[in-house]
Amino acid sequence: MNSLSTETSENIISVWLHSEHLEDAKLIPVSLFPSPYDAIAKDIRSGSNLAKLMKRHGMPIINQLLTSYYPALYQQSVQELLKEQMYRGLPENATPQELLEHAAKYVRQWSQPPQRVDLTEGYVETMAKRREQKPIYTGIATVDEYTHGIYPGQLTIVGARPSVGKSAFCLQVAFDVAQKGNKVLFLPLEMSAAETVDRIVMRYSKNGLAYADLRRGILEGGKWDSANETMDIIYRLRDNFIVYENVREIDAIEELVSRENPDLIVIDQLSQIRSGNEYKTLREQYVEVTRRLKAMALKEDVAVWLPCQMNRESSKTGAVSIDYLKESGSIEEDADIVLILSNKKDEEGNYVVNMDGREVTLEIAKNRQGRCGKESLTFIGPRFTFRSHEKHPDGFEPVPEQQQIPF
Repeated sequence: MNSLSTETSENIISVWLHSEHLEDAKLIPVSLFPSPYDAIAKDIRSGSNLAKLMKRHGMPIINQLLTSYYPALYQQSVQELLKEQMYRGLPENATPQELLEHAAKYVRQWSQPPQRVDLTEGYVETMAKRREQKPIYTGIATVDEYTHGIYPGQLTIVGARPSVGKSAFCLQVAFDVAQKGNKVLFLPLEMSAAETVDRIVMRYSKNGLAYADLRRGILEGGKWDSANETMDIIYRLRDNFIVYENVREIDAIEELVSRENPDLIVIDQLSQIRSGNEYKTLREQYVEVTRRLKAMALKEDVAVWLPCQMNRESSKTGAVSIDYLKESGSIEEDADIVLILSNKKDEEGNYVVNMDGREVTLEIAKNRQGRCGKESLTFIGPRFTFRSHEKHPDGFEPVPEQQQIPF
């Protein structure tokens, strides 16, 4: 094996002087370093501290080595050295277990060094990719107006107090996106798969099926035929709308996304997601979960929708704001889009209803790539369905909302 160059020697020893990768100092032969670096490497290998090294070799050369600290170059400097030493030191007549233990001493999980980005060439490639992408729309015109659709890499938070309809809202979006030919993973952590199907059947059935009938399993007067028609739709979408029950661990969610490669994943909801780590506070847990979901969205090129609850204070004050999301700090930081749903109330505190259903305020509270604002939706409770009000700015042509609902 050839001796190391002066530059490589300085880089390796500098990293060791900063007390990093000292396990390598015992594996790389001192004889590979030119003088005087061989003597310094020998002393480091024997455990000499910085004060002893300065006393023995002089402050000028040690200070010079300390300023040669480039961790990103260290990997390139030693990975081939370690590989050669691993093969040179293979024990004779070793058992498979002994060979594995020997190799483990030399194996390193290196992080990739940062790469400089060519802005112009990279942007041209990005624009070409965008032209090939088909837009994914939610099917709710008001939402699509503000967000311009669903894009891979985005984390969208849907916040509301209980019983406002955030789960119904997200299920509606998920199923409509699947109907347009996209692959969707839906993880209902607060409902069973059967309850998920109940809501889809109630939305699409022609005869207005009631939940009480579905819960008892008693359908009369042609209602079975209506339910079966919806079941046919669900069956045809079995490769596009995919449901897993009780997938609560963030590691399992990441594995599912990597395996299924969906266009959109909806996880209902944040408070039910778990990690193997222990946390002192709920905030710490949410910080890890939302950051890992955002990282997953970017890595797997998938859109993530995540319903979560508003704090109780929002009910006491009557206010609706991003500040009332539970542990809102980490959620607000990691999310690309935050949608907040709240019931409209009159001056006496009663729900506002129109001829179709309950009126709900949709606030686009955060939107990294667009504007924010407030709009009105109608929630048709018996159908678990949200509809936009017909109000859009000039020049906006919303994607038609779901036409299969027979009202």
